[in-house]
Amino acid sequence: MFAPHGLGCLISLAVAVTGVRAASPQVQLGNTTLIGREVTLSNQDFFGGIPFAEPPLGALRLQRPVLKTSLDTAEFDASNFGFFCLQESVPVSELSEDCLTINVFRPSK
Repeated sequence: MFAPHGLGCLISLAVAVTGVRAASPQVQLGNTTLIGREVTLSNQDFFGGIPFAEPPLGALRLQRPVLKTSLDTAEFDASNFGFFCLQESVPVSELSEDCLTINVFRPSK
């Protein structure tokens, strides 16, 4: 059984998480809703890691990028940067061949 203060913390956490999600900036792009995040210190909204080209894998490897025309999902989490392209001095966990993304900053509201 939860202690009274523990339950209060859980409820506060649930309200905080719900509030953050509801306050996140959103943009409709085709049939997909991009969910970004606020950069409060600079009064900006951020939408990151948005794919602008098909992944350069298989037959597309070492070819010109092929424009991505839809995201094939109802919601896209655009609250963080995408993966880095292959390069030295970057941890392997942050690298991917599927790195053709764009990041957008806009004034808040």
